[in-house]
Amino acid sequence: MTNEEWDRKAEFLLNQQAKFDADLQELKQEIKEAQKNNEKKIAESAETAGHAAEASLHVAESVTTLAETVTNLTSTIHDGFRFVFDSMKHTNDKVDVLVNSQIHTDERQRDTDERLQNIEKRQQDLSTIFERYIRKGRQGLNGA
Repeated sequence: MTNEEWDRKAEFLLNQQAKFDADLQELKQEIKEAQKNNEKKIAESAETAGHAAEASLHVAESVTTLAETVTNLTSTIHDGFRFVFDSMKHTNDKVDVLVNSQIHTDERQRDTDERLQNIEKRQQDLSTIFERYIRKGRQGLNGA
């Protein structure tokens, strides 16, 4: 191998080494940029996760409030139905008393009607007797 060949091989190797170093530097730079991008994306993901956690807490609070509201509404409706039921029972008791009173009043009215009919019949009988008496008395006066 001649010096010239040796120099060319050495130059080739040096060029290859320089190219390798340049490629390695470029690769290191790309790795650094990729790491920065990854760190940025991780930070954004962490921030997004934080927002999601806050939103989840807000939703949980809203669901808890809604559950309490539904519970209160259910209780209020139950109490309202209980009140209406008790009121209806009380009203039914009053209606029963009124119905019984009306039945008693109807019975007394029938008794009164029967008595009035008897009184009217007796009054007619008495009127008839009185009219006969009067006629007889007139006839007795006229004939005497």
